Amino acid sequence: MKQIQAECMTIYSSSIVGIDEIHKILSYFPVDKRNFRLLNIFKGSQDGWAGEIFKLKVFNKGPTLLILKTTEGAKCGGYTSKNWDGSAKWI
Repeated sequence: MKQIQAECMTIYSSSIVGIDEIHKILSYFPVDKRNFRLLNIFKGSQDGWAGEIFKLKVFNKGPTLLILKTTEGAKCGGYTSKNWDGSAKWI
């Protein structure tokens, strides 16, 4: 998969966000917190939409940036510095 160098991070290309949007997302992180690597670890259109597949791909992978596109075409997402672990606890 094609890699894009952006600041101190390695970003894997996405069919949801382009390079301008990636730079916009990166701008929300403090400069001293940009020392991490983003990997595309789950892609519903490729991996399937089952919750169990999501759990296998995403749980226990560390901090996670989630970017999604709704069936209506809206883009949204979120970030957690915590591990997805299925504990169902508010953090």
